[in-house]
Amino acid sequence: MAIARVVVDVALDREFDYSVPASMDAAVAIGARVAVPFGHRVTEGYVVDILAASDVPGLKPIKGLATDGPMLSPSLVSLARWMADYYCSPFERAVRTLLPGAVRRTGAKHREVLVVRSGSGGACSGSGGGLLAGPGGIPPGTPCEPTPAASAE
Repeated sequence: MAIARVVVDVALDREFDYSVPASMDAAVAIGARVAVPFGHRVTEGYVVDILAASDVPGLKPIKGLATDGPMLSPSLVSLARWMADYYCSPFERAVRTLLPGAVRRTGAKHREVLVVRSGSGGACSGSGGGLLAGPGGIPPGTPCEPTPAASAE
């Protein structure tokens, strides 16, 4: 049975060992985001090492995978270790620093942009005082035709 060493987003500067269930053995890898029991709750953490054995008796099993694939490569985990040592910071904080906030948030999804087609010759001029006008609007002469990648079927 494999053992996963996991850091959770609690500033304890510790890594915790969890047993990897046989059903998840192939999916759990370094950098994977996993759901683990932590105290009286289930929280998410990142696998930072895979071990053959642990000195800790009675390990709790990983509850599940929080994402499909690894969020961190082994080289990024090594970078996080170096950052924690060099800057005298908790390791889990260094891991957290390597991941953008949108990636760390549970339930974050890909956003799609809606492109509105203008009725004035296909250019979003931004004139007319509507939502497109102003300093944050679409620059004059920008075509409003959706690109093939952005068009909805």
